[in-house]
Amino acid sequence: MSDEAGWKRVAEAVTSRLVELGMSWTALYDSGAISEPTMRAMRRGQPLQRPYKRAALTRALGWTPDSIDRLLAGKPAQLVEPVAAGPSYEQVAQLPERVSAIEAELAELRARVALLEGPGGEVRSLRAAADAGGARPAKTVGRRVNRPTGVPSDDGPAIDE
Repeated sequence: MSDEAGWKRVAEAVTSRLVELGMSWTALYDSGAISEPTMRAMRRGQPLQRPYKRAALTRALGWTPDSIDRLLAGKPAQLVEPVAAGPSYEQVAQLPERVSAIEAELAELRARVALLEGPGGEVRSLRAAADAGGARPAKTVGRRVNRPTGVPSDDGPAIDE
């Protein structure tokens, strides 16, 4: 496991990963991930015997904890899967206001549905709903309502029911 060729592979993989990250060995040392003597030993292909040093190195490089063992076995290192970012503070702070707006809109929609439903749950016509005290929906200006589907269309003037 700690053969010289394997540790040279580890040193080469660390160098390659540092290039990918736009870092140098010195920047890795400056980050506090490894000490200067450990850095020098690694560059010469000497083994990292202590588990905490391996763990610090793999974290700094964004590798999974078993990546050094994988490299020693001749396999490639694996990157840690990125964790999806959660909502920002501003998004979380806006939630109560957004929930209130959604609740108000829901209450308005429920009131509209109640006007369209008759006492037995049957759907009333718009005129019957208006006669029962509900406001008629605004006329669609410049659009015609397709009577079978009730969907507005763009051909012709609006039709008031």
